[in-house]
Amino acid sequence: MTYGINNGINLDQYLYGPFNPGFEIYHDFYYYYVTQLAELSKGLIPYTQIPTYAYPPLFLYSLYPFYLLGGSFSASIPIWLTDAATAPLVYLVARHFTSSKLSFIAGVSYAISPFFLLYEGYLWFSSQPMTFFVILSFYLLIKKRPIWASAVFAIAVLFKQEVIFVFPIYLIWLYTRFGRPIFFRGLIITCSIILAVSVPFLLISPGLYLYVMSYGVIPSSVFASSHLSNSNTISQITSPLASSTSLSCSTISNTWRSLICNYGDLTYTDSKFVASWTTIFSASFMNLISTWIFVPLLAVTSYNFIRLRKDPSILLLSASLISTTMLALFSYQVHPIYRYYLLPVYVMPLVVSRSRLSMSLAITLPLVSLIFPSGFAQLLFPLLDCLTVVLFNQKSTVAVENGVVPFSSPTMP
Repeated sequence: MTYGINNGINLDQYLYGPFNPGFEIYHDFYYYYVTQLAELSKGLIPYTQIPTYAYPPLFLYSLYPFYLLGGSFSASIPIWLTDAATAPLVYLVARHFTSSKLSFIAGVSYAISPFFLLYEGYLWFSSQPMTFFVILSFYLLIKKRPIWASAVFAIAVLFKQEVIFVFPIYLIWLYTRFGRPIFFRGLIITCSIILAVSVPFLLISPGLYLYVMSYGVIPSSVFASSHLSNSNTISQITSPLASSTSLSCSTISNTWRSLICNYGDLTYTDSKFVASWTTIFSASFMNLISTWIFVPLLAVTSYNFIRLRKDPSILLLSASLISTTMLALFSYQVHPIYRYYLLPVYVMPLVVSRSRLSMSLAITLPLVSLIFPSGFAQLLFPLLDCLTVVLFNQKSTVAVENGVVPFSSPTMP
């Protein structure tokens, strides 16, 4: 069974081989999520009996009631609802940093951006609920609601584990802005909620649960490793659903990059866009060069953060920067990243942009990334995004210090 550009065979060649920039279009929602929901409805347990499930429990269980009520299509409701709710949230956060006009542009730009629409409005990937709740958590911090923010941050972690990358920045902000008592209360609330939801799975199979949550970084038992590495397990899990309602794809042109995929009454058309100039270099070459560019660009960006360290916008910018850095380590040590991992990373600079130019770049850079190959090359764009915004916010801060107010905005906490 083939789905998108990932048919489970020679994945590195498909994603990182020659002449392979373009969209990442996978059908994980129907091939994985719906399959897992079908297994969950049969009484099977994630991680132990559904080994293909690789996220915290809340993501699958938030889809499950909708799956029971309305089937496969209805299971997508939590994903596209949080996608729709993120646009007004972007406006509300941006309104604390810039004018009403620019914050409105930020919200609308998020809502109609092909980058976000592709991965969450069309393909229904797993990153959207996590993105909504982590941005909501930062919004509550800005509104001086640290306890509520801590609870919401825990919910974000329980949707997708990569948000843990920004936890250190979150804790530093909580400690420096609200003091030690609030810091410890917030830390206890976040950890308690995560633990409470995780306890059933930790009791059933702690090693396997931690193995999956850490993407295999935390060592587990021999059972966990062999259980996950058994290729036959995946086919055993997916075969019951595939036999009844299968996702089938066929080529619609003379290239494997153009597919039409059908799942029941629904149809996906995968026409991969490839910019002609990008075929000059292979994807593997571009990713290799990007690893050498990343370190000096990270150093320059980090240096410019120092001057802005007391500005409220540094919270979200630092979260974006540290997420990008951790994803770079993840890409190098664990698995080459997919560009949709960067959804929350691109939102954060957007909501704190204070000028038309920096906001324009924050809107444009995710789109430009679509014509570059998957892998390490994707990490250069959020770095450029952060650097641009921090430089322009520095100018804004200097202007305010000199008595020149570049825009009318609410007083920051």
